[in-house]
Amino acid sequence: RTALNDMPELTPDPFLVENALADSDEAQRIHEILHTLNEPYKEVFTLRVFCELSFGQIGKLFGKTDNWACVT
Repeated sequence: RTALNDMPELTPDPFLVENALADSDEAQRIHEILHTLNEPYKEVFTLRVFCELSFGQIGKLFGKTDNWACVT
């Protein structure tokens, strides 16, 4: 068992903190844009990016081809 005093002190890397904030701002902007999209574009994007479905899986959900999902 390690004593708390023996633990190395963690200092935040300013570069990593800056990147995390930039990513957070970027994610917020993506969500704002996504909110304005019409269907089926919004759902296809969500399924692809957030649910990590393949174009084939998305096409099948919509009763379309994987090419349709890719283009959409």
